[in-house]
This record gives sequence, C-alpha cells and structure tokens, in this order.
Amino acid sequence: RRLVYSTEKRLPGTMLLLPSHWFITYCGRCILLVPFLRLLFIPPLQDAEADDSQQILSRYPGQDDLISPHVAVWVLSGSTAILPCNLTAPTKEDSVKLVLWYKRGILKPVYSYDLRSNPPSHWKNVLQVDSRVSFNERTAALTLQRVSYEDQDQYFCRVDFSTSPTLSYYANLTVVVPPRRVAVYTDLGAEARDEVGPFLEGSIVRLRCQATGGSPSPVLTWWDGSNVIDQDQEQDSPDLFANTLTLDPLTRADLHRTVTCTAKNTNLTAPQQTKISIDMHFPPLSVRILNSRDSLSAGEPYTFMCLAVGARPPALITWHLNDTVLSHYNVKVSDKGNVTRSELRMTPAIQDEGKVLKCTAETESPLLHSSTKPLSDKWPLDIYYVPHTAIYPGRSLNLSNIEEGDDVYFECSIKANPKVYKISWLHQGQELIHNVLGGVIVSNQSLVLQKVTRQASGNYYCMASNFEGDGKSNPIQLKVKYAPVCRGNQMLYHGAARYEQVNIPCVIDAYPMPSTFRWTFNNSGESVDIPQDHIELQGSRSTVHYTPMTELDYGTLLCWGTNEVGRQKGPCIFHVFPAGRPDPVHNCSIYNLSVSQINVRCVAGFDGGLTQTFILELYDPHTGLLLSNTTNTVPTLEVAGLEPGNSYTAVVYSTNNKGRGEMVSLPVYTLKDVAEKRT
Repeated sequence: RRLVYSTEKRLPGTMLLLPSHWFITYCGRCILLVPFLRLLFIPPLQDAEADDSQQILSRYPGQDDLISPHVAVWVLSGSTAILPCNLTAPTKEDSVKLVLWYKRGILKPVYSYDLRSNPPSHWKNVLQVDSRVSFNERTAALTLQRVSYEDQDQYFCRVDFSTSPTLSYYANLTVVVPPRRVAVYTDLGAEARDEVGPFLEGSIVRLRCQATGGSPSPVLTWWDGSNVIDQDQEQDSPDLFANTLTLDPLTRADLHRTVTCTAKNTNLTAPQQTKISIDMHFPPLSVRILNSRDSLSAGEPYTFMCLAVGARPPALITWHLNDTVLSHYNVKVSDKGNVTRSELRMTPAIQDEGKVLKCTAETESPLLHSSTKPLSDKWPLDIYYVPHTAIYPGRSLNLSNIEEGDDVYFECSIKANPKVYKISWLHQGQELIHNVLGGVIVSNQSLVLQKVTRQASGNYYCMASNFEGDGKSNPIQLKVKYAPVCRGNQMLYHGAARYEQVNIPCVIDAYPMPSTFRWTFNNSGESVDIPQDHIELQGSRSTVHYTPMTELDYGTLLCWGTNEVGRQKGPCIFHVFPAGRPDPVHNCSIYNLSVSQINVRCVAGFDGGLTQTFILELYDPHTGLLLSNTTNTVPTLEVAGLEPGNSYTAVVYSTNNKGRGEMVSLPVYTLKDVAEKRT
C-alpha cells in the first residue's frame, strides 16, 4: 500500500531501463515483495503540466509526509452520511479499475465498486452495513443511510488505477446523538413542567436541570432571555449531566419570570431546551374606597367602588357596615389579575348615620393566610336626611280634658342632618303665625295656644326644614270640649197642613256629643214641652215628629242640647206655618247667548214651606208644540241641542208637594251661525 524504497530516476526526453526496485504490498494477511523492471518513457514537461503532475504525485503514498487527505464528516443520528472520495486519475491516459471502502478495525471492505467488468459491479458487506450503504460513481461518495452511533468511526476509500499507484482518502465519521431527555426538577424532586410555584416574596428557588445521554457530551446552561445566568455543569455519571440554578430571594418582579435550561452538543440541530415560568402569590398592597367622602342622602341609591391592588391570586373583597356583612356587590378582575374592583349597591338609611362602611381585601392563597393580615379602608358615613319630627303635648297637659278657655302647649322633637333652618307649626294643614294678641305663641320648638275655643280643635303638626327637604310630624289631635251650639245652614221654616206630620231635624255641634235634647213649642209667648216619645235622638241630631192639629198649633219650635260641659245657651229655632203652593219665580232672563243652547235664570219665590223644584218648558212659538223641558233644584235652567237662529217661548215655574206655582213666560232665541261668530 505504500512505496517504501525506490532507485527510480527520471530524465526528461529519455527512455531508460531502470534497475529493479521493490514494492511492499499488503494482500490479506501476507506480504508480497514484487520485483520488476519498468521501461518508462518520460516526455519533456511543460510548466502547467509539471504543476498538475506534482499535485497528483503529492497524493501518492510514500512521496512525502502528506499522507492521504482526511475529511471530517459530522452527521446527526438517524440521518444520512455522505463520505467523499476522489476518482480522478493521476494522468489523462489512466483510469479507475477498482474502488474499495474500508472501516477501521474491519479487514474486509464494507463496499466495492469494480470497473474491471462490464458493466461495473457493486458489492457491499451486508454483515457490516446491510442495505443502508450505496456508492455514487458520479459524485464518488459513499452514502450511509439511517446512521447510528455504532456507525461512528474512520472510513477510507482506496482507489486502484490501471497503471497509476493506488490512492487513499480518509473520512472521519462522527455521529451526533442528542440527549435522550432534558428535564427540570425542584428541591423536592418533583419534575417541573412549564411552571413552578407558587412561591412567596423572599423565597429562594433551586431548579436542577438534568440531561440523559448524548454524544458528544451535552453542555447544560441556564438562560434568562438572551443572557446566560448559570453554566456550571455537573456530571453525576457517564450518562447523566446536570446544572443546578439557584435564584436569589424572589421579589414581585420575578412573577412569570421565565428561565430556560438548554442542552447542546452540536450545531446540526437546535439545542434541546426546557422553559420554566415562576409563579408567585402576593398579599394585596393596598385597598381603597374610590368614592369621594361626601355626605350621603338617606333613601337614595349609591354605587360604592373599592379597588384592591397587588394581590395574586386576585384579592377576596368583602364589604361591612359596622359588623353587618353586605352582599349586594360584584367583583371584576383586571386582565393581569393583580387589580380587583368591587362595586357595592346600597341605599343608606337614617339609622346608618355614623356607621362605618368598610372594604376589606384579603388573599385567597393558603400560603399567605397565616402570615398576612387583611387590608381595609374605612369610611364613617355622614347621612343627610329629611328631618324626623314628632309632636308631643306638654308634660302636665291632659288632652282628653281640654275645655274652651284652657291654655294648650305642644313640643316638637326634631332629629335632622344637616341642621334645620326653619320650624313651622300647622293646624289642619294651615301654617300658624306667631300672634300674641290672637293667643298663638310660636317659640322655636314650642307652640302655646292661649284660651282656646272650639275652633282650635283639629290636627296639629310641626314641620322642620333642612337642605334635604321638609319633615312633617305625626298629627296630634286636639279636641276642645264645649257646650252644644246650633249648627248653621239648617232649614228653619217648615210648612205643614193640619193633621200633616212634619219631621224637623235639630243638628247641633258639641264635644262631647249631647246626651239629651229638649224641645218646646212656643205660640204667643206660651211655651209647651214636646213629649219625649215625639223626639228621636241620633248622636248630634234630634228629630221631632210634630203634627199641627189646629191653627193654634202653628208657631215656633225650640231645641236645646245638653252634654257634660253644660246646656246649650241659645236654642235652635224652627218655624212651623201652614204649607201651600210656592210663589211664582220672578226677574227671569237669558244669559250666555249661544247658537245651540238657551240659558235662563230667575229669582225663586217663597217655597210655601216645602221643598220646591224649578221647571223650564220650551215651546215652538208658531205651532205651540213642546220641544223640550228641564228641571233643577235651583232656578237656573238650560236647554241644549237647538238649531241656530231660531226663536222659542220659555215657560218657567216651580212646584212642591202642595202644587204648582204660577207660570212665567218669556221669549228666548239662539244666535245665527255666521262666519264671524264661528271665528
């Protein structure tokens, strides 16, 4: 395989018979010493040809210390390795006859390409490379597919020519095997996947990165972004590599910090890496009620906002009013999770004045329950409300026994925020004005009524005013006791025929109600009591059933009532006279002229002692036909739905139980429906 000695001399342009020389050749396990003579003709060399010849000769084994070229081939396990060779002959006239591929440590070739036969033949050593190997004569490369770590070694290609000495080319095949697994473990030996924690502020974190296998040996480094933070590698065993990262006491800035363990043993592929994110739990940094601390109005709905910042997981917010837990609120968490907002809907009441509204934020993390206290923000509530008033009688006053002429006084109790600026006193809804001469004395929260009369009876109120409104108290009723008096607006004249019973009511005002009534008949100065069986008593009303029998039975009936205060001072007077038909109406006229309605009013005559009714009849003046009639209890009558521009005859009269009064006739008419009137 190598020329070890030669006496060959070459003289350009000569043909020489050279002495014999020896070649040492390896063939299997035997060494052959082959003597032979060579007759060479060496033509003269041009400069370019001389350079090429020197390059070819430099590849001859044994020419000098430059033994055959060595090529380093790196390939990833499982991929394809291409081992280069060179089939270029030293001279143009020469050609390749045989190509042999050897693997170090194996005597037999692993592959051969034989050009001595036609066509050329390929042979492979199936015991070593099976079907994964092939040779491409165009590229002069040996291809080895699906390489494994066992394929790593030195390969050389031996090329035999027809006349030229053998050439050899070496390829150092390195098979790169990535680490089988890269994993990160915590102090407790648990494998960390994507995230570790949660940790608290001040915690020291240790992460151990381990890589198993790999050729060449992997290099483990820890990265924080693009910065290397730890490259101190340990090797626990020939097949186990590790790097332990220690993080300084954690701060809030380390939340979601991502560190990466990288295992690298080649540039052929991207390094294997495992990323770990740091999870942390924090107590809230602050909690604050965002509302301005203004005064609140009772009965008005409000929304209160509370903001808790810095907690992870999100803060648990609760609301309290003094010791009462409130429930009508909702919670919203920001996208980043460290801001929690709570909205409370509450309608403050008067009794909430001075109470403390408190928003409390605490962590939901069990890691922090024992080491942190909840944070709170407190707001003492100032509640504005309409004054609450209550009215009371004077301490020594007995409202159930007030009589005319007594003095009465009331007190007004007021609870208000803000302070009241006005206090008013009301009697039956009307404001009382300070009037000493009238017996009304208003003094701030007191009211004095001097020498009261029955007109002072009724409901009394006190009312206080502030900026929230007017607060009216509960009513307190004053009932002034007084002797009976005759009520006004009673029917004083009653007509009756002889033997006709007339029922005459006597209504009086009194407090308390009268217990007895007395009736007398007076005619020509002679007074006679009416028997009690003719008298009917109904509360404050007494009705006498009176029947005149003769002309002397017409006259005046007198009525008195008596209660616990005393007897009525002046009687109620009723006149009984013989009843008859009503007198005719008079002074009749039309008013409020219209195109479709007639309005007539008259003055009533004497009713004959009985209730009378007024009637209007409307006639056609040409035919005398009755067109309409209407009645009323007062002498004001109207007829509607008439044609415009017509004349009519109206007849007005009154009637009672004794008959009809005299008729009064008058002409009436409706207006014409002209454009001006319509306008």
